[in-house]
Amino acid sequence: MAYNTPFASKTQFGVVEVGTNIDVVAGVVDLPQSVATTANPTFATVTSTGAVTDTGNRVITTLTAGTGITITGTAPSLTINAIATPPVATRLVAATGPILTTDYYVGVIAVAPVVLTLPAGVAGDEYVVKSEFGNLGNVTIVGNSIAETVEGLVSPAGFTLAFAANASATLIFRGTNWNVV
Repeated sequence: MAYNTPFASKTQFGVVEVGTNIDVVAGVVDLPQSVATTANPTFATVTSTGAVTDTGNRVITTLTAGTGITITGTAPSLTINAIATPPVATRLVAATGPILTTDYYVGVIAVAPVVLTLPAGVAGDEYVVKSEFGNLGNVTIVGNSIAETVEGLVSPAGFTLAFAANASATLIFRGTNWNVV
């Protein structure tokens, strides 16, 4: 944010629309670090009776949008929106292939057995794989190389989820092994 000196106009003020997870207190626009991605924000209009100022009585003249925030309109009427993003990356697969580094949850609905290959692991990486309702084949999860195992099993062997049980596994990488939780 940029500010004018206290000598700014007291008669020219604007309108800022604010809503869920966005607050204006004492002239300071407050956006929490973690905006719930499941929120369905509704916005209301806040009209100032004077210049919008900060705690130092300086008039706010510009706003800069951060990640996940948009500012539209021109002074004196601005709209501030928080953009929702999915809380976790999910993907549904029906055939053998890789688990992507951008995945978190991989659901499987296939008509035959499926082999999913994990990406190169970095300590602490985590993926969830689920044989979803309607899946008709086992799901085998393998490391991306002989150097990376899944529960100590070297590729092409791997950890298998039985389709009949609608099973799931959370995999966490610890150096050279993917541990199943």
